[in-house]
Amino acid sequence: MLKSGLSDSRFLILWVLAALVFCVPEIGFTGAFGDLEIREEYANGAGNPVGVVEQMTGTAFIRHKNDDFGYRCAMELPIFGGDILITGEEGKLTVKLADESRLTLSSDSKIVINRALYDPDAGERQGFFSGLMGKTRFLIKKMTGSKKSDVKVKTKTAVLGVRGSDFVVEASGESTEITTFEKTTLDVASVNEPEIMITLHSFERVQVDVEGVISEVERLIREDINRIRREFIISARPADVSIPKLDRNIIVPEETLVDPNRISISDPAALVVRPPVARQDIQPAQISAPEMNRVLETHREGVLPERSFDWPNKPSRD
Repeated sequence: MLKSGLSDSRFLILWVLAALVFCVPEIGFTGAFGDLEIREEYANGAGNPVGVVEQMTGTAFIRHKNDDFGYRCAMELPIFGGDILITGEEGKLTVKLADESRLTLSSDSKIVINRALYDPDAGERQGFFSGLMGKTRFLIKKMTGSKKSDVKVKTKTAVLGVRGSDFVVEASGESTEITTFEKTTLDVASVNEPEIMITLHSFERVQVDVEGVISEVERLIREDINRIRREFIISARPADVSIPKLDRNIIVPEETLVDPNRISISDPAALVVRPPVARQDIQPAQISAPEMNRVLETHREGVLPERSFDWPNKPSRD
């Protein structure tokens, strides 16, 4: 009897597990996004785009600031300030920013694009990236001359001051590892003691742990450099994509006759249309019967008159 009872118990446990696996409804992506609802049809975020998806493979997701749902990532989708980017187990993703800098996420990684502003006329750039988990490669374009550049990267344990640099950040909740490539100068500090800073140069590596301890700087060998770079290769030739420009402040002049139903724009919610104003200087034209018959006859024959008519009461262009 005891043996039979154990068998019955095991059978019941297996049955319950099977029910949990096959009967629980799908509620969305349950990776780094948690139980977030994933929508298939992409909608733009707030403001103007700060970047565009240049390369990707596998599965990746985008969540706009203040949204409680996300979207599946796809090529050429615009990226907005405040967006959270996440790659799946086999996913990789490259975003091109307005200043031609690039961020590449390896698999199982996350980043928040808090700010990515670029003014080419003033020669100024501001960037702030946080919430890093997993591995991200930053290829930050150098700005020459007296132009102002303020780019920072923050993880749970480290703060990075970025100049023109090419580097990789591997972050977890316990530590941050920073690896630099050629022509790179990077300031590194711990979150606990941001006033104590070290400077990394080309082909160096350092770790910052949760206690704020910064390890000794390690010089990289060629094998390590090549291995790390291979992790971020998505395609041999990136797609030729550009960041879309959304005109979110279209004002229609009051003197223009407008039918709002016939206006087309990529983001209708951003369109501002003033109500149409009647033109007082337009009067109905008086056309004689012979003149109208002649116009109708030429129209039927598919022939346009060679001269423009002298319409009565034609409003002046002055």
